Amino acid sequence: MVKVILVCQFAGALLSLAQPSEIEAAKKLYQSTRYEEVVDRLRGNPDPEALQLAGQSWFQLGEFKKASETLEKALAKSPNSMLHLWLGRAYGRRAESSSPLTAPIHASKARDHFEKSVRLDPANLAAQNDLFDYYLR
Repeated sequence: MVKVILVCQFAGALLSLAQPSEIEAAKKLYQSTRYEEVVDRLRGNPDPEALQLAGQSWFQLGEFKKASETLEKALAKSPNSMLHLWLGRAYGRRAESSSPLTAPIHASKARDHFEKSVRLDPANLAAQNDLFDYYLR
């Protein structure tokens, strides 16, 4: 009986290694610009990496409010330079497309996140470029 259980556990472990993880599968979809499928696949996944990927997908779909909300959830769980960069981008786009009353609030958040991204990783060239672009505008 114990041997059967061990064989089943071993077979299950091998099967899980053979199948790509949910996040890895979503990354491939993201690279194929299938953003809606990424969001559908990762819906409800609380993992910070899954939230970041879903947030980036929302951004690519032009859903900047959903992007910022999703990225904020990821940031609360696992702050890093890339999350701050994507949040800065999402808030920047929200500032561009919002009313004159709310645009300054979103623009300020964008600047804050770009600055935090550069502070956390001074070698992050994308964050440096986005921060520089922000200051130019």
